[in-house]
Amino acid sequence: MSRTHWIALAATLALGCTETNESAGGGGAGGNPADGGVGGMGGAGGTDCVARLTFDPDPLVFPRDGTTGPREHTLTVHNNGDCAVPFESVTLTGSQAFQVRLDGRDPRRQPEVLVDPDGDGRAGLGAGRSANFKVLYTNPDNGAHVAELSLWAAGEARTVSLRGDADGRCLRAEPTALTFPPTGVGGGSVLPLTLRACGDAPVQIEALRFDGAPGFEAAGDPPREVPASGAPVELPISFRPRMEGALSGRLLVLSDDPLLPQLTVQLLGRANTPGCPQAVIAPLPEQVTAGTVVLLDGSLSQTDTGSIAAYEWTIIERPAGGTSAPVESYFNRNSPADGGRPDDVVTPQALFSPDLPGRYTVRLRVTDNLDVSSEDCGDATVSFLAVVDAGGRMQVQLVWRTPDDGDGTDLDLQLLHPQAGDPPDGALICDADNPTPDWGDAGPAHDPVLDVDDVDGGGPENIVVAQPQPTADLGAPYRLRVRYVADAAGSRPVVATVRLFAGGALVDER
Repeated sequence: MSRTHWIALAATLALGCTETNESAGGGGAGGNPADGGVGGMGGAGGTDCVARLTFDPDPLVFPRDGTTGPREHTLTVHNNGDCAVPFESVTLTGSQAFQVRLDGRDPRRQPEVLVDPDGDGRAGLGAGRSANFKVLYTNPDNGAHVAELSLWAAGEARTVSLRGDADGRCLRAEPTALTFPPTGVGGGSVLPLTLRACGDAPVQIEALRFDGAPGFEAAGDPPREVPASGAPVELPISFRPRMEGALSGRLLVLSDDPLLPQLTVQLLGRANTPGCPQAVIAPLPEQVTAGTVVLLDGSLSQTDTGSIAAYEWTIIERPAGGTSAPVESYFNRNSPADGGRPDDVVTPQALFSPDLPGRYTVRLRVTDNLDVSSEDCGDATVSFLAVVDAGGRMQVQLVWRTPDDGDGTDLDLQLLHPQAGDPPDGALICDADNPTPDWGDAGPAHDPVLDVDDVDGGGPENIVVAQPQPTADLGAPYRLRVRYVADAAGSRPVVATVRLFAGGALVDER
């Protein structure tokens, strides 16, 4: 005998089978699992039978009673049909406040208890019989809890909703206590508090009250209603102490929650005499490549008063002739010499590109919201070394100063190809008029690039040749020239310095 079964899932779980006789050697009354038999139905050949499962109660509700201790309800599964139904497994999804038991055992961990759920000595839930599950509920936080219990039978699931303390108006706060960081007298700090409805009805907020030490208050307008959807309502709380010491208070949230009309949130804080803010610079590499961009980050700076109002970055040590300064952002990050937007002191970060090789020291000074500066207790500093690329790279730099003119003047650095004539051909000069010349078939690595140009000031100007050609092959050396560009005020004395680097090392300076 073989069985084919059908399944219809609606308000109840209906399982059916049609039994037919086969030749000798066919399956017995237990059914053949290979053809989907549900087993345990028995009966003569040609008999149609239906097994129909119902649950009582559905849903299963633990009414809100204000207690947190364990409670227990019976969930009865009825088989109202005329076929036995085999149980396969039980699952619980949702809140972990619920547990399920059958004959004192957890069917999720001990599924063998499901083999004979009604205790009649035969597999499955017999026709016309019932199985009693125990659902245990513990409310650890006096909130609302929802879960789903699913009973799997013959490959299909029947799901029952479990609800604990989820009826009516219910309000809870997250967290139930706020501990503020140490805060200076006269300063302030803010922590988030969330109100959430834990029932199936909206909660009206009637009033907020603070008692205990002064200095705790709502940061903004308090909400008037918390929706039943469970969506959070933010209620930020501020701590603005007026005296030193450890301070404590309470926030009382008055609402129309019938079981807990006064919700209490504990408030704790410590007030200190405001000291200097502490400037902190995030670690920097000990060595960087000149011309690259370095991130200066002061976001780890701290203050007792609540907030840092200004971050001031200053280069207090640099190679002679260097002029680059921190900026908020560069117009072209690949070409820092083009300049950028001035640093915004409100933001904790800045960008800096060392324009010359050598040692740099950066200082960070912070000011808090009470206008107290880290200068009184010591600013933060960090040093690093800027180097040029190693290898066969040749680099020429020009820096200058104009003693009689604080605004400086314009000098142009020129690098001449060894085969440039006199006067030289413009194509064989690298300068501001021809910053990226093509010097022949040897390849772009042998061509110079003017990558830093200063039209008015004190430099630097910088020309780089990645792979200079052997001058013995060219019959003459590279030549350097510095051109003075006079303005309307005429010529003024200028003190200029030219530096030559080879393979990252300074080899000459004049």
